[in-house]
Amino acid sequence: MTKLTLSTLSLTLTLVITGCSTLHKPKQIQSKIIDTHRANITTRPQISAAASSILLSSGLTQDECMNAFNDCLDKVKEVLAFGNPQVAVNDRQHQQIARPTLALLSELYYTKALSLGEQDACQNPTRPPLDPYYANAPLSASEQADKQKERHACLSAKRDAIKASINHSYAYLFYDSLTGQKTTSPLVTESDIKAQDLYHVASNALIGELYQAQNGAFANAHQQGFNLTPTSDYGHILANSYHSDDVTVNLYLAHDPDYMANLDVSSQNQHLLADLVSAYDSRLADLNTTSSRAGLGVPYVGVLPDRPMITLRELVGQNQSTEPRTNHATNSPTTDPADNPTDNPTNDIKANNPLLSQDLDSIASRIHPTGHMLLTGVVKPQGTHLPDVLSANVLDVHFFNPYKTKDIEILGKNYPLSANFSAGYALWLAENQLQGVGILNMLNKNTATLPQLFMLKPYDPNQKVIIMIHGLASSPATWVNLTNNLFADPVLRDNYQVWQVFYATNLPMLENRYQIREVIDTAYTLTDPDGTHPASQHSMIIGHSMGGIMARMLVADDDLLPRLDDWDKLVDATHIDGMDDGDLNKTTNNQTHPHDNTLIRQLLADTYQEDFNNRFALHALPQVDTAVFISAPFAGTDYADRWFTRFARRVVRLPLDITKTVTGTIINSGQVDSTQLQNSAIGSLYLQNGPSQLSDQSAFIKLTKELTINDNVAYHTIMGDRAGNAESLQGNLVRQNLSDGIVPYDSSHLDGAISETVVTGGHNIHENPKTILQLRKILHEHLARHGDHTTTDVANDEKDGQDRKDGQDKESGKSTTDDIDEKIVKEEETNANLN
Repeated sequence: MTKLTLSTLSLTLTLVITGCSTLHKPKQIQSKIIDTHRANITTRPQISAAASSILLSSGLTQDECMNAFNDCLDKVKEVLAFGNPQVAVNDRQHQQIARPTLALLSELYYTKALSLGEQDACQNPTRPPLDPYYANAPLSASEQADKQKERHACLSAKRDAIKASINHSYAYLFYDSLTGQKTTSPLVTESDIKAQDLYHVASNALIGELYQAQNGAFANAHQQGFNLTPTSDYGHILANSYHSDDVTVNLYLAHDPDYMANLDVSSQNQHLLADLVSAYDSRLADLNTTSSRAGLGVPYVGVLPDRPMITLRELVGQNQSTEPRTNHATNSPTTDPADNPTDNPTNDIKANNPLLSQDLDSIASRIHPTGHMLLTGVVKPQGTHLPDVLSANVLDVHFFNPYKTKDIEILGKNYPLSANFSAGYALWLAENQLQGVGILNMLNKNTATLPQLFMLKPYDPNQKVIIMIHGLASSPATWVNLTNNLFADPVLRDNYQVWQVFYATNLPMLENRYQIREVIDTAYTLTDPDGTHPASQHSMIIGHSMGGIMARMLVADDDLLPRLDDWDKLVDATHIDGMDDGDLNKTTNNQTHPHDNTLIRQLLADTYQEDFNNRFALHALPQVDTAVFISAPFAGTDYADRWFTRFARRVVRLPLDITKTVTGTIINSGQVDSTQLQNSAIGSLYLQNGPSQLSDQSAFIKLTKELTINDNVAYHTIMGDRAGNAESLQGNLVRQNLSDGIVPYDSSHLDGAISETVVTGGHNIHENPKTILQLRKILHEHLARHGDHTTTDVANDEKDGQDRKDGQDKESGKSTTDDIDEKIVKEEETNANLN
C-alpha cells in the first residue's frame, strides 16, 4: 500500500510540474506581432506603437494630439528633451538631435496633414451647403469670403504639415551626411523602413497638391514659367515654381530626349501632363507581378493629354450612329451600311472604301506612341546641414527618367533611384477597355476596324523591337502580364521595347495580314525613315493562336496566287460558311468552273490592281529575324467545326466594307452570279470570317499551311499539353494525343523550328510561367547573337537558315520529326524567377 501511494504521488507531481512548464500558444500570431511593430500612419489610421508610447508618456492620445497639435509638439519635445533646432551657424556642430526623434516628429506631422485633409474647411465644396430651411440657399458675399479664408488657412496648415514631415524624414534618412556623425547601422532597421515610407508618402502628398490645380494647397500660389536651360545639380530644366506664402516648391524635369519629344514644353502650359498618377494610386490595374527597383523616390506615370483611348462607348456609338461615320481606327469616312453594293459604280466602291490604297497619314493615325511616361519624383529640402533642412521653406522636386537614371547623388553620396516599371502597363490597361473592344470588333458587321499599333514605351532607337500579335476575340490586354513579367528581367528591359498590334479578328485572315503588314511597315518608316537604328534591325515577332498564323505570314516569302489555279484540291465547296449578304449565306454542292475562278480574279485585279495582288504576295518583314509561335493552328483545328463553335461563328459577320469590296465589282460586271462567287477561290478566302478560316477544312488553311518561312528567320514553337502527359508519350503518340484542348500538336508543329517547347496547360499558355521562362531564354539567346549589352553568356551554336528548313533541331542536333519526344522542354516553375 505504501508503494502504491508513493507511485501515485510521484505521477501526480510529474503531471503538475509538466503542466507548469508547458508553453501556451501565443495569443497573437506572428503576422500580427510583426504588423504591430512595423505599422505606422502610412499603413493604417493609427500612428506607430513607438509614437503612441511617446504620446502616452506625454499624457495624450492620438486624437488629443491632433486637436491641439502645437501643444502636443511642445509636450513631446519636453519628454524627449528636444532642444531648439534654430541655432547659430557656428553652433551647428554642437547641435545634437536624436535620429529617432526625427522619425517620430515626421510621423506626427504627416498624421496632422491627414487630419487636416479630412476637415470640412479643407474640402472643396461643389455646391453651397444645404440650409436647414432653404434648400441650396446661396451664401452671402461675406460668408463666401469667410469660407475662403477658412479654406486657405486649412490648406496652408496642411501644406506646412506635409513640408515638415518631408523635412524631418529627409533629415532622418540623410542624418549622417547632415551632421557628420556615424549613426547608421549596417543593417536596415524597422525605423529606417518606416522613415523612408513617411518620406515617400509625404512627398507624394506634396506633389499631389501641386497637381490638384485649383483644389490643392497651392491653388493660389504664384507660379513662375519655364526655364528650358538646364539648371540644378542634375542638369534638369525648371518646369515650374510655386510660391505660396513663405513656401516655395521648384519643379524640375530631366532634360531627357524622351521627355522633350513627348511633352509640349514650348507651350508654357501650367502642367505639361494631363495627370500625374502615383504608383500608390488605386486607378492602377492589378497585375500578377510588379516589376520594380527599390530605392529613393516616388514612382509616377505621367499621362499625356493627347493619348489614344479605346473604349466600348466610343465603339458602340460609332456602330449605332445613322450619320456618315468616321472609323476610329482609320480616321476615314465609311459608307452607309444600308447601301446596296450593286447600286454603286465600281469606282465609287474603290474610292469610298477605307481598305484600299490608304496614304501614309491614314495609316499613321493608327500608330500610337505611348500615352504614358514613367517618372520618379524626389523631393529635396534645400540645405546641407541639419538645422537648415528642418527649417527649410524651399523644396526642390526633381522628376527623373527611371529607364535612364538608376541612381542619384544626394549630399555627396549615391543612392539607388526607385522605379515601378509595371505602373505604365497597369494604367494603360485600366484606361482602355481593350478586351471588351476586342470582342465587339469581332462582332462588328458595319465597318472593318483596321489594325492599330501601340508602343508601350517611348520609342528608343537603340532598343530592339518585339512585335506581339494577339489571337481570336482577344486584344493587347492578353499580353500585358506577359510583357510585364518578361521585363522584370533588367537585361531584357534595357534592350527591348514592345509594339502591340490590335486587330479585329472577324476579317478574313489574308486581309488582316495585309493590313497588319501595312501598319508595321509604317511604324518602322515613321520612327526610322533611313532604317539605320538598331531598333530597325533584328526585331522579333511573337504571335498567339490566330496571331501566330498572322506572324508566320509576316515572315514568309510566298506568292499565293498561283496556288489558286488548283482550286479543286484546296477546298470542298460544301465547307463555306460565315458568309454575308443574301445568297452568300447559303452553301451549295456546285463547284465553280476554273474559268469562273480566272474571270473573278481578273475582274478584281483589273479593278484594284496592286491592291489585289498585294493581298496574296507574301514578303517577310525585313526587320524581323526571329519569330515565336504560341499555340498557333497552322493546319487548323476541328474545334472550329464543333456544333457550339459553328453556332458562334455564324454570329460573327463580315463587315460590309469587305463584302462590298469583293461583291460590288463582281456582281456589277454581270458575268458572275453570287453562287459562282460563293464557290470561287476568292469567295472562300474573302467571304469567310476569321473564325471560320481556323477550321482544318477551310480553304485558307489548305492554301497557307505549307508556307515558306524566310531563310533568314529563326523560329520557335510553343504548344500546350492540356492532359499533362507529354513526358510519357513517344513518337507518333505525341502527334495523336497531344493537344492544348483546342489546337492539336500536329497543327502547331513546324519542321525546322529552332526549338519546340511543350508546356503543361490549355490554349492560353502564353500566360504560363514556363512559357515566360522559355521566352526569356529565347530573348537572351537572341540578344547574345545580335546585341552587345547583355550580361548573359549564351553560346551561339545555330546553323544557317537552310539547315533549319532541312528539319534539324539546332539545340539537340536531332531530327524534329523523328525524335519529337526528346525535344520536349520541361522547365520547373521554381526557376521562372518572374519577380
